[in-house]
This record gives sequence, structure tokens and C-alpha cells, in this order.
Amino acid sequence: MDPVGVRRLSRFLAFLLFWLPVAAVTAFGAQEATPTVCLADQCQVQLKEAENQLLQSRQKAVEAHHREAEARRLALIFAIMMIAAVLAGLALYLGRRAAAARVRSRHLQAQADAAAEAGRAKGAFLANMNHELRSPLNAMLGFSRLLMAEPSLSARVRQDVAIILRSGEHLYALINQMLEISKIEAGRLGLDLVQFDLYALLEELEESFSLGARQKGLQLLVGAAGTVPRHVKTDVVKLRQVLTNLLTNAIKFTATGSVALQVEARFHAERTHLSFSVTDTGVGVGSEEVRKLDGTFMQAQAGRHSAESTGFGLSVTRSFVQLLGGELRVTSQAGHGTTVQFELPVEVVAGARAAGAHDSPRRRVTGIAEGQRGVRILAVDDWPEGRQLLVRLLEPLGFEVREAADGLQAVEACEQWSPHLVCMDMRMPVMNGQEATRRIKAQPGGERIVIVALTASSFGEEREAILACGCDDFLRKPFREEALLELLARHLGVRYEYETLLPEREDETPRASMAALPGPLREALGEALGRLDVDAIERAIDAVTSHDEKLGRRMAELAGLFDYDRLRKMLEAAPREGAA
Repeated sequence: MDPVGVRRLSRFLAFLLFWLPVAAVTAFGAQEATPTVCLADQCQVQLKEAENQLLQSRQKAVEAHHREAEARRLALIFAIMMIAAVLAGLALYLGRRAAAARVRSRHLQAQADAAAEAGRAKGAFLANMNHELRSPLNAMLGFSRLLMAEPSLSARVRQDVAIILRSGEHLYALINQMLEISKIEAGRLGLDLVQFDLYALLEELEESFSLGARQKGLQLLVGAAGTVPRHVKTDVVKLRQVLTNLLTNAIKFTATGSVALQVEARFHAERTHLSFSVTDTGVGVGSEEVRKLDGTFMQAQAGRHSAESTGFGLSVTRSFVQLLGGELRVTSQAGHGTTVQFELPVEVVAGARAAGAHDSPRRRVTGIAEGQRGVRILAVDDWPEGRQLLVRLLEPLGFEVREAADGLQAVEACEQWSPHLVCMDMRMPVMNGQEATRRIKAQPGGERIVIVALTASSFGEEREAILACGCDDFLRKPFREEALLELLARHLGVRYEYETLLPEREDETPRASMAALPGPLREALGEALGRLDVDAIERAIDAVTSHDEKLGRRMAELAGLFDYDRLRKMLEAAPREGAA
């Protein structure tokens, strides 16, 4: 029974104890016959029953209280056990999470270490492969250019050498593209802003691609607007690669017509912008394919049918243009050609001349100027072909050249011979180029020796390390003869003698010999030139040589240079025998 019931029962019993005597007296007076003893007994019984009920009520209340307390205790114990279980589960979960996090952290660290190691291994592999590919390529291209300058070559041999040279340059372009993709992936692509002659770059590109264009019967047009500055500052290596890629693609996918590279200048308040456009009359691509050309290895339909197409040249070109501060735009229509445009901000170098002032045409160096003999050059390279190329390039011009196969031999040669300039390869056995450079510069008088690093490296940070070790300049393999000679002139003050340019009228001499050619010979040569049939041109020139040896040799020389335009002009300008 609850406490409220107990209290009510207690009041009821008290009420009874108070009123029972009164009731008894009243009843005794009313009924005299009822015995007093019986009433008292009844009262005692009722009191006993009331007490018993009260005791039972209290006992029940105590039992209820005990049960309630026990229930609360059990509930508390259960709650404590549940909380303990939850805490234990939470601790177990957190422990497992912590253990999993530690395992994951160790796994991620292992992955990071593996990635770093793979990156270092990849970098070492790229550096080694770069060296192993560029070194023989340097020899192949260098000796091919030497052969192309050999006047005694027949037209057929000159044509074969030109194929080797063109294939080597194509391979060089592919190697550069692969290395640039690797640098883009590694995040190592940066800018190297230098001052350069923009017109010289355009002339170099025109000279490089004119041969391939002539062989396909294409007209190559390279020009700049009159407002374009000559001397500007930007990353010339990447700009050259961009233009090389675009011209290569344009010539590759153009069967007839022309390829044109045009440059214009736009002057803004703070900077000058150069606009470049390469336009061809080739196969073109549809608008859908143009939108898909952003992928690294995405090719247009024409590229998929080309054995020379790799699919990533345009991606590298786009990355370079964006790095230079521009954006590549492709406009094309299937069957109607393609135009690729981009605009770059450049810095105009103070004192640059107007664009219309061209220097005199570049001429081949024939030797060192009089009174400058005795310039000593040390060629250091572990590749014998690399050393031999430097010897073949420099000795005929009047330089004294010695060779060294490694850095240790270079140090000893500098002690004994004291060269004016050292062409130092950087990756060599026994002692590498950097250590050899430090030792040479530390010798008495070594600071006066000019050391030019010859390296296949294409990474800017390696160039900085090379220059930091004491090298005075940097020349990347494969190099051109003109770049090497310009470098020697800049550091040693060497002056050169050049071949004499023949006047244009000498192409017309002897006019009498041209005029005396029999009609069938003239017609055969004219038809072969019209078709640009190399074999037919060679046969016609052989026939001319049999008739007039001097005239035939002159024609063979022009044909060997693939200068068919001049041959055609000679043929057209000469009067026919018997003409008035």
C-alpha cells in the first residue's frame, strides 16, 4: 500500500478509537440488555483487526519501498552496465579507428616514399635517356649538316643525306615532346626569359622547313608585319618549339598549296603582344574534331592515318602557349585547311631596331679572320663521335682542337695545354663535367679558361646547377654550328671570314651556255622542275653535264641544295639559241 493509503487508514483507526467508547455508552444506554463485556470484546477484536490491517499496510508499504529501491538499484546497475558497454564499445571503435589510421598513415607514407623514389628514379631515367638519346642524335645531325655543306656530293647522295637529316630532326622533335610531357606531369615546367632576335628565329625556321616544303611542292611563307620589333624577351626555347610543332603539322598534312607563318604586333599600354598564326591549305578537320583536340593523346582523323603522328604534339604546344601567357585557338574546316593562332605578351628590349631593318643574309663561316689564329679549344666528351664532331667543325676554320674522354683527362689537359675554351660534356665516367669544371677553375689561371657546358639536359634546375659549378655558358645538344660559332665569338672575341655571296646575275652565267643547250635537254629539265620530280631532275642534270660539264656542276650544286626555284629562273632567263 502506498503511504497516502497508510495515512488514510491511520486517521480512520483514530476516528474509530475516539468514537467507539461514545458509541458504546450510547448503545448501553439505549439497550440496557447488551452486556458490557461483549461490547468490550468486540472493540478489542475490531482494534486488533485494525492494527493488523495497519501492520499489513505498513508491511506492504515497506515491501513496496524495498521493491522500488531494488528496482531503482537494478535500473541503476543496468544503466551503469549499458554506459560501460557503450564506453567499452566506443573505446574499442576508437582504438580500431586509431589503429586503422596508423596503418593508413604508414601506407600513405609508404606510398609517398614510393612515389618520391619513383619520381627520383623517373628523373634519373629521363636524365640518362635524355643523354643517351641526344648525344648520338647530336652526332647524327651534326655530321649530316657537314655532309650537306660538302660541294662534291652528287645530287642523289645529297638527297639521301637530306632524308637522314630530316628524319633526325623529326626524331629530335619527338624526344623533346616526350620530355616536355614528362616535365608537365612532374610539375617541373618553368619559363626561362631571355633576349633574342625574333627575325633571326623566323629565318632559322624558314631555313629548317624550306627543304621539306620544297620536296612536297609547297610554298612556304614566313613573314612579319613592319611594326613587329626585332629584339624581344620571352622564353625563346618554348616559342621555337611551339612554332616548330605547328609548322611540322602544317607541312605534314598539306598535300598541295602553301603553309604560312605570319607575325603581327599589338601595342598595349604596358606590354607588347605578338600574334602568331600558322595557316595551311591542307586536309583540315571538322568542328567536332577541333573540340576534341585538347586531350593529351587525342588525334584528328588525318593524324590517325599518318605514320608520323603521335597525338601529343598539340597538347605540348597548348601547354607551352599557356605557360607563355597565351591561349591556342584552332580554326579549321575539313578539306579547306587549318589556322592555328596564339598571342603572347613580350618585353621589347630597349634600343631594338625597327622590324623592317633586316641584317645581311646569313653566310657560311669559312675560317677565322686573319691575325686571330692560335685559338685553343678542348673538346671533352665520353662519346668519341661527339669529340670528333667538334674537331670536324672547328679545325677546318683554323682552331686548334684537342680531345679528352672524361673530366680527369680534361683537368690534366688544362694544366698542360691551357686552352682558351673548353667544350665540357656534363655526364661522363671517371669524373663528371661539374667536378672537372670546379677543379679547372681552382687551378692557377683557371679562372681565365672559358668553360661551356655541353649537355643533353632539358631541365632548368640542372642548368642552374651547371652554371653554379663555374661554367661560363650553356649549349644544349644537339646544337647547330652557328650557335657554337656565335658562342665562341661572344666569349673569345673571335672574328670570322665568310663565303662570298655570288650576285644573282651569276645564276644567269654563262648565258651562252644556257642558251646553247639543245631543246630536248631544256624541255626535259623544265618538265622535271615543273613536276618537282627529283629523279627526273637528276637525270636531266646528268644529261646537261655530259653536254656542258661546268654548267652541269652548277646545276647539280643548286639541285643538291633543293634550290629548284633558282634553277627554274636560270632556265627561264636564258635566251633560247637562235632567239632574237
